[in-house]
Amino acid sequence: MLFWGQQGVEKNVRKAVEWYAKGALENEDPVSLFDYSIVLFKGQGVKRNLRLAFQLMKKASSKGFPQAVNGLGWYYHTFKKDYAKAAKYWLKAEAMGSPEATFNLGVLHLDGLYPGTAGRNRTAAAGYFYKAAEKGHMEGTLHCSQFYITGNLPSFPRDPEKAVLWAKYVAEKNGYLGHFIQKALKAYLELSWNEALLYYVLSAETGIEVSQTNLARLCEEKPNLTKRYFATDCVWKYYNFSISQSSAPSFAYLKVGDFYYYGYHNQSRNLDMSARMYAQAALMGDAQGFFNLALLLEEGYSLPSYIFDRLEIDSTVHSRNMSLRQELYERCWNYSNQESVSPCMLALVYLRLRILTGNIFHSDLIYYLGGLSPYLLVAFLIWRFWSLSAVAHPESSVAAEGGPLPSGEDPNPRRSAEPEASPDPNGFEEDSINPQHSCPRS
Repeated sequence: MLFWGQQGVEKNVRKAVEWYAKGALENEDPVSLFDYSIVLFKGQGVKRNLRLAFQLMKKASSKGFPQAVNGLGWYYHTFKKDYAKAAKYWLKAEAMGSPEATFNLGVLHLDGLYPGTAGRNRTAAAGYFYKAAEKGHMEGTLHCSQFYITGNLPSFPRDPEKAVLWAKYVAEKNGYLGHFIQKALKAYLELSWNEALLYYVLSAETGIEVSQTNLARLCEEKPNLTKRYFATDCVWKYYNFSISQSSAPSFAYLKVGDFYYYGYHNQSRNLDMSARMYAQAALMGDAQGFFNLALLLEEGYSLPSYIFDRLEIDSTVHSRNMSLRQELYERCWNYSNQESVSPCMLALVYLRLRILTGNIFHSDLIYYLGGLSPYLLVAFLIWRFWSLSAVAHPESSVAAEGGPLPSGEDPNPRRSAEPEASPDPNGFEEDSINPQHSCPRS
């Protein structure tokens, strides 16, 4: 942080070198050994000392630090002009995963300095540049972009679209664009909507995915604000820009999938496109993508076979609709937070219960239950008959048992012929039960 002036720390090369020296000489940390050797090689903030720098670089290399192994190759290439040793160390560093070493091997071939070869070998150089670019090396990516735009090599046929995409990747690493995105985020957090909109538009129009996604989200949240500045629907526009990027988030695919599922403004409903978007989100490990695909099956939609191929689901094994839904819900649950109750888990449990009950009622058990049903019916009728008899003659049943009569009933059957008590003036009837007759006489 001190050397480059990062994360709010003021740049101070001399102080940074002191920390490098302390970490290298006292702790022998491989990163500090490497960093201190580099500043000694270049004389940055300290007097140049090639001898000590080489010793520190070798020590860092002996600790298995790939950048240090690559640095030894750079030392022999730059200071000793020993290209055989340079290639030896770069091959070793490449095997350890260093993209810088891969790029440097390409430079040796491009300059015609690779040991054992005569003259320049652009084809071999392009191969190394491509491998370095795949590992994220910026200069290797720019070389590949140039190869695609010219189309002079057999392994790089002319392809302007690829050339632009590779150059775009490098351009997006530009610090100035990152500064615009940072200002947009700061304005958003401070609720300065107009300022946030301005900076997101500026960076989104350069083709940066994160700005396009954030701008689409801002258009969703503040439709009244954005309608004043956009002639077209910016939600639809920038979400679609986002999913056209190779680094689009699964959230954007789910959003566009929902637009196609429900039908968005002037866009008609399109379940095929919706399924494609959900499948892409599922491929990125998003549980919601699997859940939405299963819901489409629940609604009777037949997913295209290419979706199962992309998700590596064998449609011959899962030929039935219910089996496919179970597979999708299981994957949904596997990709979701299994420490809490999720919709995926609930849907999977519900589906398994349906499968279980379906298997029971389609098994031989139903025939055994059917054979017992007449006997159960006869037993129910007998029980019902005795219940009705008990209700029709309660006094006989009670007398037979020798228990008390229910409250409010007189043992004398002539009690029902006596006149009823007149209503109480307060609206309640008086209790007509004689407490002395509450028990049967012996």
